[in-house]
Amino acid sequence: MRSIASLFARARALAKRIAGDTGGFAAVEFAMIAPVMIMMLLGVVEVSDASTVSVRVVDISGAVADMVARCTNGISTKDLNDVFRISDALMGHYARQPLYVEVIEVDSSAAGVITVGWSYDKNHGSPIAAGTPYNGLPVGLLAPSGSIIVAIAKYNYHSPVGQYIHGTMVLQHTAYNLPRGSQKVALGATKCNSKV
Repeated sequence: MRSIASLFARARALAKRIAGDTGGFAAVEFAMIAPVMIMMLLGVVEVSDASTVSVRVVDISGAVADMVARCTNGISTKDLNDVFRISDALMGHYARQPLYVEVIEVDSSAAGVITVGWSYDKNHGSPIAAGTPYNGLPVGLLAPSGSIIVAIAKYNYHSPVGQYIHGTMVLQHTAYNLPRGSQKVALGATKCNSKV
């Protein structure tokens, strides 16, 4: 009988000692919080990467429209291909997918009829035929008898992490610039003379 009582006393003392020991709480708390913190870190990396690529697409469309609008005496397809190579360089190491860039010169007649003067894209083609009505301009942006350069940049973004952004997210921006020094930037064999 005495051995059973001493066994219970020892068990009670062991239980008190275990209940008073808090040395493992930090490890348990870390094990509970670590997965949440890792998920938050991956989310921040993913959103940051997507935001950076989106800003670069906006910058590229603006830069392309500006470079083409600076050509006072016209622009050649060779010049446009050089502009597209610059746009790839602006994308930098984020260019995991091909970047699509399109430049459209839009004219307005004296009566306010808006048509495409010329178009050229990064694939060395003319996506919109000259003389085609153009409906993509914001209202009031182009005055009668005026001209404007439209640059469209598109990028199919795939997240390198894939935790929160699944599949393809199409990032697209359109920029508009008025030609410098003349009413129109003609597409032809003329080499671009840039004007600030």
